Amino acid sequence: MSYKEIFVVLSPEAKAVGPYAASLAKAFDASTRAAGIAIDPTMPSYVIPEMPSAVLEQARAASREEAQARLASYEAKAGEVGVHVDGFVLQGMMDRCAAQLERMARYYDLTVVEQPGSDREKGGPLFVEAMLFGSGRPLLIVPYIQRAPMKLDHVIVAWDESATAAKAVTAAMPLLKQAGTVEIVGVSTGAEAEHERGERLAKVLGGHGIKAKARMLTNVGSVSDSILSHAADNGADLIVMGGYGHSRMRELVLGGATRGILESMTVPVLMMH
Repeated sequence: MSYKEIFVVLSPEAKAVGPYAASLAKAFDASTRAAGIAIDPTMPSYVIPEMPSAVLEQARAASREEAQARLASYEAKAGEVGVHVDGFVLQGMMDRCAAQLERMARYYDLTVVEQPGSDREKGGPLFVEAMLFGSGRPLLIVPYIQRAPMKLDHVIVAWDESATAAKAVTAAMPLLKQAGTVEIVGVSTGAEAEHERGERLAKVLGGHGIKAKARMLTNVGSVSDSILSHAADNGADLIVMGGYGHSRMRELVLGGATRGILESMTVPVLMMH
């Protein structure tokens, strides 16, 4: 397995994802399909009838121009390293764009997107949640503070023996095989059996030629804080983990560790649900 077709999502205000995605595609000799996202303005229904159509059209045009600029920037960066780009602009209301991204991500080996900011009006959180939980494909999330190209000297696998973690490990195998060192970590809850989990996975990965070691982390307040603190202290280049969410009526609620990682991540994270 390798990544040969990569989907790159250039959300509004995304800056870090393009250069990282280009370096990732170069490492795997992959082609990329890149979407520049243009979100149409939303107005209360009582305002729209009184607003000149030219004003709304001007706002839509500005959003499209910004998306085209982000796409052109990525195409230029990818061109510098010899990566093929099939780019397009996806424009529409935020919910429609999220649904389209969720559907399109199902066709690719891997989707790369930037860490969402706190402003939901920009669509970032909605896009990540839609693709993570609705695509059935792995999602690699790049921190908005990321400046360096892809590096795999030290990769951390967050392992809790869950189905989502198992899917994430399988999806990340091309990355794990290129890693210098792989560290399998769990956050201690005091159960005796949990110490064996990491060792068991390390042995399995060893059968694939991947040098891995297991380590149990002390809980420093939450699972996400424990993993991120360890990653920062040890200079990790990538975290691999399962993405968890559950339904509450029609609303998707992120699991605590997933939410904590997305909010505070400082290194790229590959998630799979």
